[in-house]
Amino acid sequence: MDFCDPFSKECVDALNQAVAYHLHISCVYLGMAYSFVVDKKMPPFARFFESQAEARREVAHQFLKRLWKRKGKICPPIHKKPNMNEITTPTEALQLAQELERTLTQILLNLNTRACLDRESDLLSFLTSLIQKQKRNEDYLKCQLNYQERVERQKQKNIQTEKPSTSSGEGI
Repeated sequence: MDFCDPFSKECVDALNQAVAYHLHISCVYLGMAYSFVVDKKMPPFARFFESQAEARREVAHQFLKRLWKRKGKICPPIHKKPNMNEITTPTEALQLAQELERTLTQILLNLNTRACLDRESDLLSFLTSLIQKQKRNEDYLKCQLNYQERVERQKQKNIQTEKPSTSSGEGI
């Protein structure tokens, strides 16, 4: 398609969905990143959340520029923010991040399908690199979650071994 031709309505809808979800994840990641700062230090997964918040805003901006250049209606839907008070452990944050990334991957794959049907080569090229980054992000989160679960199991094990015996030895 010519870069001056407008996107199809379906493509515009898919682009708006991608914009909205990127902005949604950006806000969630930023909130989670700073929820885990201890003594001005950020654990690796929190630094990932912070950098991804910025990256998600940038991708949303790039999608918006494409919509604007092609005179597409900019009307991203609103996503409900999760209750951040329920995210109290690194494992919970990483599980939420995995869920968000899986949803985002599906949104990008849907957009990619639409762009294929509409023969939007410029958009397809951009989406190819984004989908590759998505795979890396999902792999990173999986590794971080496995690590965090091991750390939490070890903490529980240490707590259990440190508890003194409650039996007094009477009756023996």
